[in-house]
Amino acid sequence: MVAESPQERAERQVEMYPSIAPHMGISFTADAQKIDTEDSATPLVQPGTVAVARYWDRGAAFVYVKAAAAVADGSCLTLALLHDNADVDAAATTSEKTLTGTGDFTAKEFEGMGGMVAIDAGGGLHHGAHYIKRNSANILYTDRVWGEALTTSSDYITHMLNAVKLSDEDAAATYFGCGLGIGTITSGQYGWIQISGIHWRALSLGNTDATVIGEYVIPDSVAGYVRGMTAGGSTVDEFASHVGLALCTDAEANAAAEGIPIVITNCAKFWM
Repeated sequence: MVAESPQERAERQVEMYPSIAPHMGISFTADAQKIDTEDSATPLVQPGTVAVARYWDRGAAFVYVKAAAAVADGSCLTLALLHDNADVDAAATTSEKTLTGTGDFTAKEFEGMGGMVAIDAGGGLHHGAHYIKRNSANILYTDRVWGEALTTSSDYITHMLNAVKLSDEDAAATYFGCGLGIGTITSGQYGWIQISGIHWRALSLGNTDATVIGEYVIPDSVAGYVRGMTAGGSTVDEFASHVGLALCTDAEANAAAEGIPIVITNCAKFWM
């Protein structure tokens, strides 16, 4: 009996498992070597769910998210941290677990989304973030009582940690890439993004700061794109914000439907 080669074994495994988990909204097309996500108006699994899969001879990890902006295949993404920043509209004592923001919310928008609320001014400041268990249009119901009474002079910030938007190195709170798109997700809908492994088509703008094989790629100032390190002047911030390692050199502007292969090395930390 002739032993099969690693390539033959990989092809047999793909034939045996043509889809990673179609019931979860993520699939693999062998001929195109393409992983894709469903674009769903309602969540198919809990946002924040991580799936680890093996395709061809590599492993990769994916996370299920809500898109706070339109996501495309290869888009560089960041956490959509800030959702609301407003005043508290009713006092709350240290025996209560609620925060009132009259008309500030959409009912159930934070439920299952890793929603958090923190006070950034006034009563309640410096007492940490609270997990949002559920919410109405006017009230957040949190996991614990307030360490200090809230007043109408208190100011709150809410976050949905399982939502993403396009990265942009020039915009506040969008400097760090947390994953790459593997297909289209409409803004406001749900799907999978990739957080480790090889991504074959990261959207790249290499005409200003070229990507170099074996060197880091970082979020570009054009939202959703990556670029190489600044030529002759890479900074500590750039090393800290890298998304992955380039598997080819690219010194061209992006063209439609093109991208570069990278190994995603610095995104899983945001999810696991």
